[in-house]
Formats: sequence, C-alpha cells, structure tokens
Amino acid sequence: MTPPNFDHFQYRCEARAAGQPSHEFPVVSGDAARALCDLHGWEYIRTYEPGKDSDRPAAKPAKGDGPLSKKQLTCLVTEANKSWKMLSNMGLIAATFDDWRHDQVYAQTRREGLSKCQSSNYLKLLDHFRGLRGEKTHGAWSGSRRQSREGGDTADRREQVIHVIAATLGFHAAKIDRPGTDADQACASHAIAKGGAIGEDYLMAIARAKNPGTTLHDVGCLIKLPASRLEHLLSTLRNRIASREGRGQSSNRNKGQ
Repeated sequence: MTPPNFDHFQYRCEARAAGQPSHEFPVVSGDAARALCDLHGWEYIRTYEPGKDSDRPAAKPAKGDGPLSKKQLTCLVTEANKSWKMLSNMGLIAATFDDWRHDQVYAQTRREGLSKCQSSNYLKLLDHFRGLRGEKTHGAWSGSRRQSREGGDTADRREQVIHVIAATLGFHAAKIDRPGTDADQACASHAIAKGGAIGEDYLMAIARAKNPGTTLHDVGCLIKLPASRLEHLLSTLRNRIASREGRGQSSNRNKGQ
C-alpha cells in the first residue's frame, strides 16, 4: 500500500485524548484541526507551521533533580503532621499519622513514601499539606509544568509574557495621556493624530487575526495561546505602538513577523 503524501499539509496539530500523552498529526488549517479534535473528542492544544513560531523543540528535563534534602523532608513531615492533627481532631480521619502521610504522598506523586520522592515533588507536596488546612499555597509546581511540546511553553512563561504585554500597553497609554519629555510629547502628538493610544480592543483584534483557530473573548483568554504565539503577539504590539507613536523606520518594524 502506498503511504499517504503529507507534503500538501502545511500545518501540524497537537492534541490529546483524556488521560493520554499529547500526539501530533498533519492538517491543512487550524479550523480543520479543531474539527478533527471535536470529531474524536480530543483536547485541542495548538496548531503550528513546521519551522515557524511554535515549532520549537521540547525543553529537556531539568538536571540535578535528586532526592529530597534533609531540610525538605523535615519541613514536609512537619506540615503533614499539622494537617493530620487538625483533620484527626475534626474526626475526619482515623488512620495513624504514618499511614495517612504515606497514602497522601502516594496519591500526589505515586511514590512509596517521602524517601522515594525527588526535589521536584517538594513544592507540590508542600502545597498539598498546607492546602488541607486552608493555608496559602505557592502554586509554583503547576506553573512550571509544560503546557505543550513546544520548548519553554509553561504556564509561568505564558503569564510572564502576558504581564509584559499589559505593561507595554500601560506604558504606551501613560506616554500619550501624560507626556513628560519632549520626545514623549512628539510621540503623543503623532499618536493622537492617528487616533490615540492603542488599547485592549486593538490588541485583541490583532490576537484574533493571528490566531483564528482559538476563541479569544477578552485579554484573560490570551493564556490559551502557546508561549511562542504570545511572544509573537508582543513583538507585533511593540511594532504597532512604534508606528502609532511615529518612532523608528517603518521598513524595519515588521521584520520576522
């Protein structure tokens, strides 16, 4: 049987079935990718064009992820003991501390006790034991988890880029509304003549145009985009702001987009 020819498939889609690792397959467009995911009941993750934007190799696992240190072990045992006492006093558990702790560790890490855990398990366990008492957690263990096969695409990275996008919009608006230096006043005059400062509506129009396969109702929805797409959006926003403020040369603004 002659194998199918995928040369005309310009894009690739990453998706996953519930509880399964993600997989990739060739598609002709982002809309086709979403339709296939809906048909098979897969979770749609991203669509990318090989060699561009999101086609970055997956980050290598961090080195030096050794067993928990003595200090980490002591801290986890202390936090677990606080939670066990509180839940026992409330009559919610009847198991001994050692049995209960062992069950909790296994449920969170699938490891047979703290002595079998790695440093990478520390924050997740710490947050778990503190969360049982209703105390504030770090949330860092989930933020560093990779969101797709794209290298560097973590929840933390997405939030970082979105923060920079928001700061870029805010700085631009302040320069137009309250220009300080002569250079700022020149930028403000140029921007006002072209319609005023670029705002969130303009940003979301750019985001939707560049990501037609993703539903983006508002700025909060930007977290759906892979890190590389957010970085691309930030670059585009900076170029549009420079154009609105009359800075730089137009011939150099759109390179690489």
